[in-house]
Amino acid sequence: MSDEQEQPVVVNDRRRIDPETGQLREAVPGELADETIESAGRHAADEPVADPAAEFKAQLDERTADLQRLQAEYANYRKRVERDREINALAAKGQIAGELLSVLDDVERVELLEALKRAEADIKSGKSIDYEPKKFKDRLIGIYRRAKR
Repeated sequence: MSDEQEQPVVVNDRRRIDPETGQLREAVPGELADETIESAGRHAADEPVADPAAEFKAQLDERTADLQRLQAEYANYRKRVERDREINALAAKGQIAGELLSVLDDVERVELLEALKRAEADIKSGKSIDYEPKKFKDRLIGIYRRAKR
């Protein structure tokens, strides 16, 4: 029965550069010996012995692919950070503009109040004022609309 049981699947990550951290991994001493024994047995039974240059080329291609992935991840990170900075800057500018608009509204209200007080003082002092109802109404509407913005 023990011969019929399946052996558990073991996956060994042989990449020298960790894809998550981007750091160079240190080789485990026993791991290299196991790999050479396994590969020697596999090559002898299944396929002809591979050329060392081909193995080196395969390792080079794998490391190049890892580095390209890391470079792409970093480029995406930089773009995301720059986009977030722009969004935060726009939000800050909008907040400041909103606060400044409320201050501007207050200033315009004060100007309107001062103009009304001067007109009241002129009327009480008996000074003649040029009162054209349409012109006065248009000025008040203009001041009101500016204050409302």
